[in-house]
Amino acid sequence: MSRAARKDEAVQFRKKSLAVGIGLQITGWLLKRLGRLIWLLCSTPIFATPLLVFVGLVLVGHTWGATALVITGTLLITGTTAGMVVWQRRSPETFTRWVSGPARGQWRRLAVYRRWWPAAMAEAKLSRSSADRDVLARLGRVHSTRNTDRVRVKVLRGQKMSDWATEATRLAQAFDVEHVRIVTVWKRQPKRKREAGKLPDRERQLIDLIALRRDPLREGVASIDHPIEDQLDLADTVDLARLPIGWTEDHTLYRLPLLGNHTLNVGCTGAGKGSFIWNVGKALGPAVRSGRVRLLGIDPKLIELPFGEDMFHELITGDVVDETEEPDAAKANEAVLINFAEALERWARLMSDRLKQMKGKSRLHIPTPAEPLYVIFIDEMAALTCYITDRKIKDRIASVLARILTQGRAPGFIVIGCTQDPRKEAVPQRGLFTIRLGMRLNEAADTEMILGKDSIERGALCHEIDRNMPGTAYALVDGTPEAVRLRFPWISDDDIREMAQFYRPNPANPYLELAA
Repeated sequence: MSRAARKDEAVQFRKKSLAVGIGLQITGWLLKRLGRLIWLLCSTPIFATPLLVFVGLVLVGHTWGATALVITGTLLITGTTAGMVVWQRRSPETFTRWVSGPARGQWRRLAVYRRWWPAAMAEAKLSRSSADRDVLARLGRVHSTRNTDRVRVKVLRGQKMSDWATEATRLAQAFDVEHVRIVTVWKRQPKRKREAGKLPDRERQLIDLIALRRDPLREGVASIDHPIEDQLDLADTVDLARLPIGWTEDHTLYRLPLLGNHTLNVGCTGAGKGSFIWNVGKALGPAVRSGRVRLLGIDPKLIELPFGEDMFHELITGDVVDETEEPDAAKANEAVLINFAEALERWARLMSDRLKQMKGKSRLHIPTPAEPLYVIFIDEMAALTCYITDRKIKDRIASVLARILTQGRAPGFIVIGCTQDPRKEAVPQRGLFTIRLGMRLNEAADTEMILGKDSIERGALCHEIDRNMPGTAYALVDGTPEAVRLRFPWISDDDIREMAQFYRPNPANPYLELAA
């Protein structure tokens, strides 16, 4: 063979093997397994805590005898059990956070995720081959509730969140859960940054897998019980920045940050938009009764909002008639639409007056009975912004509505709009809403229109919501990348009427007379 041919030939290297006796190999294997066992016991509280208690009892028995051992063990077990029962009943949320959640998570980590992790990573093509072994993303801690597991993962260098999101279905099958969502992990913020309202930074190498073991929303959710205040001044306990309006898949209350945000709710016919409206109204009820919140409404359908008319400070309704069937329909429709436009312009003037009062004094209005928060409900919003043939009236409504949406958050004029059509042509002001809720939608494109182009990859599947689950939605707050899945309790027509009677504004409130 020529010298040139030998240069082009690949040179193979093989590591030199080191001869080790079988005894040393077995000893090394046992020490390795023993080290892993010790590390598992020390790093897993569900095992480490009983082990420490056992060692302590052995020391007590060795030092003071069997009688002391029995007495100490009995007192310890009785006291711990009683303390846990009291803690769980007095504060179930903190008990789940600090005791049952971590303990259940440790068990799930060992029994499910650690067991199936290599196979799941290989099946989802999320591992890498390096020399003679596979490199896997690192499995971190697991925190569990009754229905979900939150699995912390340190991804491999170069992996994106979308790489994991596209394989969510495979991961759900591998871990035998209903579905998996991929969410961002946020860094802890110092208290001064939290108080300043700054958003936290994202952890670049960490993600969380939200695995739903059992769907608590499928069979419906319980009604939300609000404290009923007999005294008018006690209604101010309503937290307008954290309104409880539904239940999440973690079986925790979803709290709507109403103050300072406009909300858009999109869902096709029968999706349950009415449940959203009246759960917001129910949460606001005590503040409405005190006069700290005033409800304004526009309902082109005459169907939804009149059920709770007693709660509204002003409710504008009107039936748009088919012009092909009645000869005078065009004139009647024009009068109805002008009424809608005049109501919005009247509310916009109130907003402008308050802005003048706030000039140089405050950036965000604090509601009081003298200067209340105005919440404007608009049902079937597209009827005002899209389905109007009179161009002049359409532009008039669009102009004043855009002004309220761009200027109303600071002075306390909040818009809650509902529509069936998420297209920009139907709701041109869609981008001005800082909270968006997607209920059951017809197509994946509709989901991306309302919740963003990456929403499906991040687990928001509005187009896959079951028809038998009305009131289910994905809620996305501006500034957070992932939507929250929740369901609103159903409120019957009779309950709405009763609620409206109970929470109607108190006529004895002097501020209501001044503003009338």
